[in-house]
Amino acid sequence: MKFLKTTIATLALTGFAGQAMAQDTGAYGTLGVSTYEFDTYNITGRLGYNLNEYFGIEGEGSIGVIGEDDNGVEVDTEWDLGAYAVARLPLSNQFEAFVRGGYTVVSVEATVAGVTDSDEVDGYAVGGGVQYNLNDRSGLRLGYTYKDGDLNGVDLDADVWDVSYVRKF
Repeated sequence: MKFLKTTIATLALTGFAGQAMAQDTGAYGTLGVSTYEFDTYNITGRLGYNLNEYFGIEGEGSIGVIGEDDNGVEVDTEWDLGAYAVARLPLSNQFEAFVRGGYTVVSVEATVAGVTDSDEVDGYAVGGGVQYNLNDRSGLRLGYTYKDGDLNGVDLDADVWDVSYVRKF
């Protein structure tokens, strides 16, 4: 059910951004790499829409590509979906800082002694970063997100770093 709620929210955000792209407004997309605690790595994409110069929304999705193998325990992030509100502060024509907050669901798979189990971790996420605009349409983004999750009553949290290419539509 958690996955369904987040999927619907993300699809709603990306659909909204898709309509905005046709109007040549504040829509953007990103593609990059994110890492959970520098242990697992994901390919991450976002679709967002800047409501004005300072505020926007974005949907995020990622797929795990490299997991962690530590003392016979393999941990992989299978996928991650999230929806965020974003606040931006333009520092110059080329630099801007941003903060964001939202909700995420992450599917995690663990293998111990040949036994594999997977489950979904959901919770709130907050973070921020900087963006360097190469020109009016392209940029590079460096971000950090703290994800506070819950898995069957067990509190799980993660530090997630990402670097992305940004394309404005």
